[in-house]
Amino acid sequence: MTAQRFITILVVLAATASCAGPPPEPPPRDGSVTTWIESRGTQVPATWIVPDERPAAGSPLVVMAHGHGGSRDEAGAFRRIADELAARGIASIRVDFPGCGESIEPFTANTVDNMLADLAAARRHALADPDIDASRSAILGYSMGGRLALLSLDAAPAWSAAALWAPAAGDGPDAMYAFLGGRGAYLDYRDEAQAAGAVTVLTPWGGEQSLGAGWFPGLEERSPMAPLARYTGPLLVLHGEDDSIVDPAWGAGVAEAAARSTAVSYELLPGADHGLGFYGGDPALGDYVIKTTIDFLVMHLRPE
Repeated sequence: MTAQRFITILVVLAATASCAGPPPEPPPRDGSVTTWIESRGTQVPATWIVPDERPAAGSPLVVMAHGHGGSRDEAGAFRRIADELAARGIASIRVDFPGCGESIEPFTANTVDNMLADLAAARRHALADPDIDASRSAILGYSMGGRLALLSLDAAPAWSAAALWAPAAGDGPDAMYAFLGGRGAYLDYRDEAQAAGAVTVLTPWGGEQSLGAGWFPGLEERSPMAPLARYTGPLLVLHGEDDSIVDPAWGAGVAEAAARSTAVSYELLPGADHGLGFYGGDPALGDYVIKTTIDFLVMHLRPE
């Protein structure tokens, strides 16, 4: 029998967050393992954490996807979540996408197809552990990682839950227009990349990135909303009300479009920008995002 679908819309008071730079990261958990995973014929850096005490039925799993130009620790946020999940008997794995963190590849290899392949390779690596319960796994994605999570919702075995922070969602490249300075700038960058093989872009934070020609069709040719329409598991969406990088309308649209999900929780965070308290701003906001996400994942992966 189909479970009843619930949509919870919560508005949470929070102070303004900004992307002024990451705070100091906490020390790694003793049980974390830094490793390399083979994907696409190359080696991808990953952090793999298994609980010290595993449930008798095996540990559930959370796979994490970081944002565009970020890293697998995501200013300490993903590391904190992984450590707390391990304390609750839940394993996790997270990788650096091409050109990010400890990746040995250039950023021009940072395409949607490559990142999806690396996510799938990370999940396979984790599920190869006989002490992991393959029937209980969730995906967490932030920004571009949220888009990747949506595109991965059809993966087998089926996900038990999905959590998205400020997802760069929607079909087509529209959600990335603001990041590149608008639709006109996006089209100019795309044309230059197609002609030269790559293009150097200026990020909203004043840095430079070299986007390969494959980055653009990866946005334009894949449909994140199609897997979402088929997804039946529980969904959490958190988005900052003052996000100027990924319009909050994309997060709201994801929550609304998850018509087959058994439970949708959508939270709009007043005063929060794209950094969600991790990249500067009020650390209490980041604490709230982490606690809310952990509570959601534990509830759906370890309901007992």
